[in-house]
Amino acid sequence: MFATVQGFEASRYIGVRFGADLRITTMRIAQGISTVVFVALVAAIVVLFLPPGVPVDGTAIFLVADEIGDTMPWLLLVAAIGSQTSAIIGATSSRSDMLVSANVPRKISFLVILIPAILVVIFTDVSVAVNLASRVFAAYFLTQALLAGLLARRNRNWWAVTGFAGIGLVMAIILIFGLPL
Repeated sequence: MFATVQGFEASRYIGVRFGADLRITTMRIAQGISTVVFVALVAAIVVLFLPPGVPVDGTAIFLVADEIGDTMPWLLLVAAIGSQTSAIIGATSSRSDMLVSANVPRKISFLVILIPAILVVIFTDVSVAVNLASRVFAAYFLTQALLAGLLARRNRNWWAVTGFAGIGLVMAIILIFGLPL
């Protein structure tokens, strides 16, 4: 689900070609579509794989998981590969646009992005690479929480300051103490 959500920010980085209104609209549409797809997927799984005569309640998903437990790792693998492929294509395209806006020629923008990414995949342990990526995301979200907290402080919204400080603290803990699995 995180991979689905992370693709929404791609619209923010395509400002080179599209205006703010269109980018906001595309992000809202993407969120709506993914919400419908996610809810429909869970509902379809429960309907298709729930054993007959079992009531559909909050525990039904566990019974379904027990029924399809042997195939679940393969389904998750296919879903993860598809999701990450989509995210990679969107991220590469949007980051390339971001580099072009910083006067990096389009011809080399993909090389600037992809060569380091390929080297990381080839020369690092997957769990270390995932840990590094998680820490980078935590650092980014920590920065965002600090900025949001400062803006909330400027507006004297102390509840928001407290909330953003809490989020920032969690991100700092992940950044400092996050370990590879």
